[in-house]
Amino acid sequence: MAAMADMSETLRYEWALAGLVAAAGRFVPLPLVHGILRSRAERWVVRRTAASCGLGHHDLDPLWGGDLGTQLARKLLRAPLTLLLFPVRRIAAILSSVRGVPQDAVRPLLLGRAVATAIELGHLSPAQAPEERAARARELRDAFDRAYRHMDFYMLRAALADLMAATPGLRVAVHARALALLGRDVPPERMDCDSEATIDEVAAKLGGSELRELFERFDRELAEGLAAGEAAPDGARSPAVEAAAR
Repeated sequence: MAAMADMSETLRYEWALAGLVAAAGRFVPLPLVHGILRSRAERWVVRRTAASCGLGHHDLDPLWGGDLGTQLARKLLRAPLTLLLFPVRRIAAILSSVRGVPQDAVRPLLLGRAVATAIELGHLSPAQAPEERAARARELRDAFDRAYRHMDFYMLRAALADLMAATPGLRVAVHARALALLGRDVPPERMDCDSEATIDEVAAKLGGSELRELFERFDRELAEGLAAGEAAPDGARSPAVEAAAR
């Protein structure tokens, strides 16, 4: 999985941003909004990662599940803007302590990584027919869920908490991206908040040696799950997936 170390800094930044947005949804004082925001954060990382790797997002819906697009949900998302400006600073303080928040933050980040890995290994490919790609997406979701359950993400949660505490630009970006994912207008002062300095800082933290072993283990677990579930029409496994799972 050496190629994963070369993943674009912008992608690493956006995966982390999506996770923090999902976690921030717990602080919106409205029912269902947390679930909507979490689902849309996962949809965003799937589509953004697929596009960056030259793959359309069509047929990849099984990777993020459905949106809460009911009439009630749409009404909730028209709530006053002040209700959606959740206290982002609180996330850094409780990211490692409140039940549920760490999982919300880590899951979209790793889902983006899983999509990039699957494309790199050829499990997902533009050459596949839509039906095959949708089936492969379901296999990837199953493999991702298994790998995710087996991991201890304490160090990753701590890294995200450090970033939130020490990077003011990231807190502004979390606010802006959450509003955008909820279909709300982003205030002018929060637009274009993804500064190069913030992207570099987040990418450096996530690409550091202290997290490398954790990510490599996750990649191996994911590849093993894909090797167990993937089969070509002739019964052969993808050579790249098989090699990565060893």
